[in-house]
Amino acid sequence: MVIYNNPEVATSIKQTTSTITNSTYQLVTSRKRKSKQIGNKENIIEEFQTLMKEQTIAIIEAIDRQHVNAIEIQQKHHEEQIDIFKQFLLKL
Repeated sequence: MVIYNNPEVATSIKQTTSTITNSTYQLVTSRKRKSKQIGNKENIIEEFQTLMKEQTIAIIEAIDRQHVNAIEIQQKHHEEQIDIFKQFLLKL
């Protein structure tokens, strides 16, 4: 404990301890910050992927509805043509 009685040594030890503590703190906070940034990027990517999946599903459903509507219209036209043809045959 004689070392601490010398003001120069005590100051040097405090500065070294302070530097190590500060460096360690900066390293830890830097790692946490990077981890948060990576986590944020991963969250953004996941949100984007989810949004793309939802939009893809919505587009597929819209295309399916349009396809069903087109088939129904075609079927209606076909039935109308058959009716016209039947009427034509009945007149002969």
